[in-house]
Amino acid sequence: MPVSPPSPSPSGADAADRALDARPADDPISAEHPPVPGRPKRRRWLARTAGILTALVLLVAAGLAGLWVWSGSDQSLATLLRQAERRMPAGQTLAAQDVSGSLRRGGRIGALRWQNESLAVELRGIDIGWQLGLLLQRKVQLGTVRIADVDVTRTGPAKESEPLQPLQNLTLPVRIDVPFQVDRIRWAGPPETVATALAGRYRYDGSDHRLDIDGVDVANGEHAVRLDVRLQLQGAAPMALDAAVNARVRTPVPGSDTRLTVLAGMTAKGTLATEAARLAVEARVRPLVAQGDPLPAPSGPGAPSPGARSPSAADPQAAAVRTAEAMQAALQATIAPWLPQPVLQADARFQALDVARLYPDLPETLLDGQVTVLPMTPAAPAGTASA
Repeated sequence: MPVSPPSPSPSGADAADRALDARPADDPISAEHPPVPGRPKRRRWLARTAGILTALVLLVAAGLAGLWVWSGSDQSLATLLRQAERRMPAGQTLAAQDVSGSLRRGGRIGALRWQNESLAVELRGIDIGWQLGLLLQRKVQLGTVRIADVDVTRTGPAKESEPLQPLQNLTLPVRIDVPFQVDRIRWAGPPETVATALAGRYRYDGSDHRLDIDGVDVANGEHAVRLDVRLQLQGAAPMALDAAVNARVRTPVPGSDTRLTVLAGMTAKGTLATEAARLAVEARVRPLVAQGDPLPAPSGPGAPSPGARSPSAADPQAAAVRTAEAMQAALQATIAPWLPQPVLQADARFQALDVARLYPDLPETLLDGQVTVLPMTPAAPAGTASA
């Protein structure tokens, strides 16, 4: 005769529940302590939920660990760029070549080209180094970003852009420190312009943006310009701005073999947030003593002895140099950058000013005088000028 296996003995709370359920209905103890329905089901549901949550936590932890390991692989940077190429907005393309390195430590990009309907930008020889782990501390800290060449080419007519909207703030969720260096930047033009030896640093400390450009050389035809820039901008409103740009321009003097060095500087201080933004702008232009090859001495029969110079031969060139060396300009203005008419007030004074010495595509001038721009009032004209 088959013997059925003994059933497991109940224990703990289950035994107590079964004992209560087995009592007759007229048992006084049962009346005082009625059975609690569904308690075993509730415990099973809690155990099942805890198991699911534990599995989810383990799955997320495994995914993060795998992502961290993958971010350190030598192909992670190339994979990210391939994904970016596929997800560019309509009308824009991105192409990367010869990519190596990781998302965690940085790497090298042989060539990176971005293009839309009107502009193409190509970067070559890009070296980037960073510490991805600092993102956990809300920091983006890069080693020096080096780019060998940047080419910017217009590929079509520029689209009409919408009017700029006033800035409200420019705060960021992370602190940033990016030193950068670009060996050569070429704007295809016209006119063609080449900038070399760009070096600087951008920082955001959670409160202010700071941009320092320690120097960049810009060549445009026979003009050569050396620029340095200092800028500090508050991230939150009212976005206080303090900026300074200094330029050293080497330019030829018309009718002379001499090259003139012109110093130009501009400062801007004020605020940038909302339509109430106001900037006080000052600019000055003045030349250094002209430098260059000595003026040619006359030669041939009847020429004066060495050390002497014919006044008639020297005067035209000497006069051109003296005129160029007399060039002076000063500007003070109040600007409302977001208004349709941004110049609220301006006062400019100039002497022997030739704007072509500052930028070759401008016409040659010889300006003396003063220009004042004032707010329009019923009793006064909008501006006055004298020369």
